[in-house]
Amino acid sequence: MLGNAHTVPFKMSGKCGSIRVRLIPAPRGTGLVASPVSKKVLNLAGIGDCFTSSKGNTKTRGNFAKAIFNTLCNTYKF
Repeated sequence: MLGNAHTVPFKMSGKCGSIRVRLIPAPRGTGLVASPVSKKVLNLAGIGDCFTSSKGNTKTRGNFAKAIFNTLCNTYKF
């Protein structure tokens, strides 16, 4: 099936404070396998299928959301 992008293009990671986030591409139809904060940010970015992994103190929601945002920003870097 061809169409709009539904997942991240490759494995990528980002960091903010003590939190490290990793986004992994998932097959079509998997959905977002993530925490509620991650799901909100990824839905706003238009990603429908993705696996996530995180390490660190993820209870600080501001840093956690910023780490996910930084991870998505890494798709535009070389």
